[in-house]
Amino acid sequence: MIVAGAVGALAIATGVAGAAGTLFQPYQAFNVGSWPEAVAIGDVTGDGRADVVMTTGYYFDPANDNRVWVFAQSAAGTLAPPVSYPTGSTATPQSIAVGDITGDGRKDVVVGLDGVGVQVYPQLATGVLGAPAVTPTADGRIVRLGNLNGDGRLDVAAVGWGTNTVSVLLNNGAGGLQAPVSYPAQHAGYDDLEVGDVTGDARDDLVVMSGQTYAVPNLSVVPQLAGGGFGPAAEYRVAPNTNSNGVGIGDLTGDGRKDVVLSFGGNRPSSNLAVFPQTSSGTLGAPVVSPSYDIPEPVEVADVDRDGRADVVTLHGGWNRAGVYLQQPAGGLGSEDLYEIPYASHYEAEGLAVGDFSGDGAQDLAIADYNHGLVVLYGTAPQPTADMSVDVTVSATRVKPRKSFWFDVAVRNGGPSETSATLAVQLGGQPTGLSVNDARCSVGGSTVSCSFGTLLAGSALSVRVAGTAPSKGTVSASATVDGAATDPNPANDTDSASIQIR
Repeated sequence: MIVAGAVGALAIATGVAGAAGTLFQPYQAFNVGSWPEAVAIGDVTGDGRADVVMTTGYYFDPANDNRVWVFAQSAAGTLAPPVSYPTGSTATPQSIAVGDITGDGRKDVVVGLDGVGVQVYPQLATGVLGAPAVTPTADGRIVRLGNLNGDGRLDVAAVGWGTNTVSVLLNNGAGGLQAPVSYPAQHAGYDDLEVGDVTGDARDDLVVMSGQTYAVPNLSVVPQLAGGGFGPAAEYRVAPNTNSNGVGIGDLTGDGRKDVVLSFGGNRPSSNLAVFPQTSSGTLGAPVVSPSYDIPEPVEVADVDRDGRADVVTLHGGWNRAGVYLQQPAGGLGSEDLYEIPYASHYEAEGLAVGDFSGDGAQDLAIADYNHGLVVLYGTAPQPTADMSVDVTVSATRVKPRKSFWFDVAVRNGGPSETSATLAVQLGGQPTGLSVNDARCSVGGSTVSCSFGTLLAGSALSVRVAGTAPSKGTVSASATVDGAATDPNPANDTDSASIQIR
């Protein structure tokens, strides 16, 4: 059964501007009644636009208790009044995730029913959610999705309250989930879970966070094995006698490897974030700690300033603030920027999601707030622009047959934003012995392909392509550069030059 408008007209409350940062508009709150628990973002209506989904638990509100709420993104980039679906259970729907479990190309909604199991609502061709199917497991409190056996299908990982296990529910290939298989991982309550490659082998691992009991490690990394299944947990601690609050995964050091970030501590000065960098050996290094505003709780990793680097977002329970840590050009986190949000004394581990649900390319924040319903902060980060240009020069306008030659290809970022860039150089005239002097480039046939990391505004580099001339004719080089940022002047993205052979 679908219930629309059970909460009446969409209630919107507006907050004040951000306390320091400029990446988000003032908050808006959408009241749904009951007690919001968890939130996620994804296209669950089949129109190509990301929507917001949220769960409510029990709070003496029969019309709105224990439900899944879908706030569909409209063509105008706003959120439509919510449609809600019953869970059919008195268990708290403690977490929610979005992904294609049924294999039909449509994203489904996965809910963790605390102490009961994992519930999958299939997205139907009509853009609504169908009747849910439940797979029983004691590890049903927190759910995350990932490729957990290498078959390309989306699977589910889940933990329960202090169960000391993490369960894997593999996709059965027929639209549902297999029975859970459990693996040891210490966690003692107030737990969190992430899925991602934190061992550097291109396989999704399980990252379990424990939120209480000093004797239990803050983190357990349960690695996915090449032959299937998962290995023994590697355990990590922030510091002795320290409890953690939330966990996230992403490349926060700029080396291409996914790191783990934890929030921990209570009031200042004990409140902090800790980044455990992934090492080249596939382990996590010693944590790098950054000070935080009071009581940082849920953590998410996303590029909120649109500079191509992953950043960290957290919520401060009881302190009316969301916090943003921007990754710096050299890697690592900068100081925290704060944004006003309404009061809630505590946020659940899955009470924060980051994604573009306004359709403008900027990342937005969605918060499950037990006092105010769905709280959103629309992102305002501008589209980065960088005027990339390329210029090709030659060793000489004429080269004798079967003699060496070279082309110098200069790439420049005219700004105003930094960007990553790719370069393609196509050689004509059948030269032989092609080589390039930059390790970021490779030669394939008559094409040189390069991939450059961050290029700061105003920076330039040069690549030399060398070879041996044929017996006659002309050797040419046509170069094209492409940046990750929008290019306001594409006319200078290509250049060419040629050498006569005689």
